[in-house]
Formats: sequence, C-alpha cells, structure tokens
Amino acid sequence: LTVTGAKGTSTEKAKLDVIFVVDVSGSMDDALDLWNNKLDSAKSAINTMAESLSKNKKLDVTYSLVSFSGSNRGVDLKWDDA
Repeated sequence: LTVTGAKGTSTEKAKLDVIFVVDVSGSMDDALDLWNNKLDSAKSAINTMAESLSKNKKLDVTYSLVSFSGSNRGVDLKWDDA
C-alpha cells in the first residue's frame, strides 16, 4: 500500500483524518496462508499505512478505528440493517 500526495508544508501541515474500518467477525479468523489469517493481514495493512502517513512531515494525521462483527446478537435494531 502506497500513499502519495502533495499537500501541506513542513511549517503548515495539511490536516488529514483517517478512519480504519475493520471486520472482526469470525470469518476474519480464516487462514490466508500458513502464518496469517484475514485479521492479521488487515492489522498489517493498517500498520503499514499509518507508518507511511506518519513519515510524511507535511501531514498532521488523526487516526480512528471502528470495528464491526456483523452480528446484532438477535436484537432487532431498525437502524442496524447493514
């Protein structure tokens, strides 16, 4: 994953809000290979992107992480129809 851009300067950093949305349902335990499952791969991608953005001295980055599992545990929530 590569992130590029030409915003901000070292004295006037561009503000960037990054929201990571991560599936933490049971299917994320499925193996991708002998060493990693889907969740491990997602975590690695998030770390790689955060490290890449943090190296850019022209950015002021704020991170948020939202997780979901896709289960409402049998409760009928009208607003939770995704």
